[in-house]
Amino acid sequence: MLSLKIENPKVEEIFLEAFGSDKASFFQFIIDAYEKQKFLVSLDKSCKQAILQQNGELEETTLQDLINEL
Repeated sequence: MLSLKIENPKVEEIFLEAFGSDKASFFQFIIDAYEKQKFLVSLDKSCKQAILQQNGELEETTLQDLINEL
């Protein structure tokens, strides 16, 4: 089990005000935010790859190749 000690005043304020000191919802928020960040990073990579392909700087790949990369 992991215990959490918040030493950042801004994070502590968010924990107290936005989550009412509810650890479960705070941790779920962190999990959700992390998953969204991973999705945005993969989407950014795909967009950059598409731009390179459109410019002819990168050989076109199949949809399955792109899915395998993600």
